[in-house]
Amino acid sequence: MEDDDSTENRYLGIEGHFRPTTKAHPGLRVADLDAFAERLAAHGAAVVWDDSLPPDRRIYCQDPVGNLLEFVEPRARASGWAPYNTADAA
Repeated sequence: MEDDDSTENRYLGIEGHFRPTTKAHPGLRVADLDAFAERLAAHGAAVVWDDSLPPDRRIYCQDPVGNLLEFVEPRARASGWAPYNTADAA
């Protein structure tokens, strides 16, 4: 797969006996989950919202070959702890 608007080349290959993962999956952090989910949906992805692990917000979808993907927007905890935030670290 090549993108004409990029200087990068990306290739996707699938083995004949390939089975997509439905349990083990990558979880990726995003800054604006609502906008990201809208963008995925605009490109045809089925987005599933999951509010079972508050306070973080998360969605799931599948890549073009069926692998499960998780996207998480971390939220501050009641204790004041903010995940992945090093801006205030002294």
